Amino acid sequence: MSDLAIPAASINRSWRPSRLLSAAAALALLAYLIVDVWVFRFQTRFPDEERFIEEAVKFAATGEFWVWNDRAFEMPLLGLVYGAIYSAVGSEAGLFIVARSLQAVLLVVQAWLCADLARRLFDDDRAASLAFVGVLAYPMFVVFQALLLSEAVFIFLLVLSTWCLYRWVEARHERRWLIVYAIAAAAATYTKATLTWLPVLLPALVILRPGSWREIVRATTLAALVYGLCLAPWWIRNARLFDQPVWFTTSASSNLYLGNNPANVRAGNEWDRDADEPFVASTRALPELERDRRYKARAIEYMQAEPMQFVRNAGHKFVRFWNVVPNHESFRQGAYGWVIALSYGPALVLAIAAAWLYRNRWRRLLPIYALMAYFTFVHVVTISSLRYRLPLEPFLVIFAAGALALLSRRLSSAELRR
Repeated sequence: MSDLAIPAASINRSWRPSRLLSAAAALALLAYLIVDVWVFRFQTRFPDEERFIEEAVKFAATGEFWVWNDRAFEMPLLGLVYGAIYSAVGSEAGLFIVARSLQAVLLVVQAWLCADLARRLFDDDRAASLAFVGVLAYPMFVVFQALLLSEAVFIFLLVLSTWCLYRWVEARHERRWLIVYAIAAAAATYTKATLTWLPVLLPALVILRPGSWREIVRATTLAALVYGLCLAPWWIRNARLFDQPVWFTTSASSNLYLGNNPANVRAGNEWDRDADEPFVASTRALPELERDRRYKARAIEYMQAEPMQFVRNAGHKFVRFWNVVPNHESFRQGAYGWVIALSYGPALVLAIAAAWLYRNRWRRLLPIYALMAYFTFVHVVTISSLRYRLPLEPFLVIFAAGALALLSRRLSSAELRR
């Protein structure tokens, strides 16, 4: 059996949690809602949350998408969803309640998707159960479902699109699953622009093998067509506003500049410490397209002038991206740092072990490896933090579950042979 072949019993058979695990999911959902109400209350914890609330209020009032005075600073889905909620409930308190409740439900569904994906990747129901519990209990997922940020929705849509991609392979390349995959990937891109054009390429990776070029061309063409049709409203809207194409956002170059400028000697990501303040002040006053061009030009100029510093900073950003402890000094103190280290740390170690234990399945796992490599590359080149790594952590939990399941079976077999 090849590493892409799926056992016949697995095809179209979704994983079902036991009664005990179903009860655990219900208790987890209740715990999320309690955390939302009693811990986070009706207040924001990050400046980005206030930006999303402002987007929601402005959309509810005008019916148009704005970010401050910009029209395409970031992708619009979350602002529009929050805006629709705000329009329906009529208050920020109501927005907090409904948005957090929705994100809590999404996290439970995400846990099931990860469990089913673990079973499909490793052909192991035990791995599925472990992934289910791991995602439900993962501290950073619990925290981010309570925040009015893009991460919770983006991660859910990224996991959903990946799950659809593997369903497409298992269903003998039925077009409907590839279409649903492209729609889910487009929704993820509408939430955060990080993916850009990657969703068009992933179907090729999941079927990559000798002699498959015709199949790859057909799959890539269909995925690109559906993905493009989904994003077309955004492209048309931007072309009308700016009289030129704006494929994703007008803020990408600002991140490139922040990570690559003479003032950033520590590979940080803070505007008040890691950027040239006079240049930033003059650039921020420009219209958004001109601002984007100026940030991009200054960043490229710096990288060309200081290639060795760029490489050194890239190494530091790699460490920041995969760091086991928080990068910011304030988050390293007390329980917060320990919680991250004791959840993410073991997941990372076990995920690395899984890559080795399942090395003969590398072809089946290639799309997930591509996601990890892509996110790492993007944030090593631009700016890096643990928050930007979070979309990869469901896959680390899946891999960790696969490693634990296999190791436990080997240990049980060894005990029986004694």
